Amino acid sequence: LASGVLDGGRGEGGQGMEGWRRLLPPHTRMLPETSAAASCPCEDTSLCGTPTTSPPIEYYGFGDPSGGDSWKLFDWSKVTTVAWANGGGLMCRAHAEGARVVAAAPDIPLTGNVTMRGEWVKGLVQTMLAWHYDGVVFDYEAPLDAFTPHSDTLEMFRYYALLIQETKGALHAAIPGSQVSVCVAWSPDGIDGRSYDFKMLADASDIVYVMGYDVQSQVLSSRCIAAANSPLPALQRGIERYIALGIPPSKLVMGTPWYGYSYPCVRGGVEPGDICEIPLVPFEGVNCSDAAGMEISFAVAMNLFETGDCYGVFEPPCSVTSGMVWDAASSTPFFNYMSGGKAYQMWLDDPKSSALKVSIVEA
Repeated sequence: LASGVLDGGRGEGGQGMEGWRRLLPPHTRMLPETSAAASCPCEDTSLCGTPTTSPPIEYYGFGDPSGGDSWKLFDWSKVTTVAWANGGGLMCRAHAEGARVVAAAPDIPLTGNVTMRGEWVKGLVQTMLAWHYDGVVFDYEAPLDAFTPHSDTLEMFRYYALLIQETKGALHAAIPGSQVSVCVAWSPDGIDGRSYDFKMLADASDIVYVMGYDVQSQVLSSRCIAAANSPLPALQRGIERYIALGIPPSKLVMGTPWYGYSYPCVRGGVEPGDICEIPLVPFEGVNCSDAAGMEISFAVAMNLFETGDCYGVFEPPCSVTSGMVWDAASSTPFFNYMSGGKAYQMWLDDPKSSALKVSIVEA
């Protein structure tokens, strides 16, 4: 596997590569109006061309969709693709570094109407050309069964795969070097009701971005407890399962998070080694899920741990009641804290846990 990625979370007060994946679902993330595009905004107009060479290792990150300038802090010696293109400044800098910027696929039409799909693809290509962007990322996450014959969900999935395939063909023809990526769950095994034909999606796209986080979206164990957002064994197993489907490792990008979850403890979570039992909050037919928690960016979590500062996110007063505890089973750190007189447990990813994940793809 020759791909790696860092993806941020939409945690409150987050900074840097923030992944607002849940806050801004793909069908509501609109591209800028084509009419608003100007001529090449770069001082060096040659930078408005899409890079045509492929990196030996893909480092694919999600930028700030609000149009901020956090991209100025990126390590451009590593980054090869930035998703959620949001302006000329980012595009010019990325192209100067040989990296690509790709936009989110807006308001995707899941329809058998070939003309409607064609018009959508045409409009997308025009926008990419006008803004000098390098491609698009599809992130459809609704439950669909792609394997029941003659079902409506099978037809919807086919339309999704066809739209990706048609977009790739049109973009490659109009913009040599352009890229079409598709986001998928951390495992191909029906996560959150997404029983997709992942091999079909891989064939239709250039890159399969495996979202190696939110693994606790459906907790199937006998106890409903706080746990790692991105446990190493689960990520490794998920990548292996995608490869077993016949998807080339060179197409796979493993997404890792720069955010974690804060869970309220209905029992435990006070002493350093405590198990934190969390409220039952159902998701997609399962009674226990990470919806019981709140996504928190790495920056905010570490600020709380190091200073006890509520940061305008947590209910005061705040105090940390444990050191940073390493969970060997998931290769993930966590700590306990009090907020508003209640016990919480914070699970996050840090440089150590992230490096272990990246080692999977660099092995």
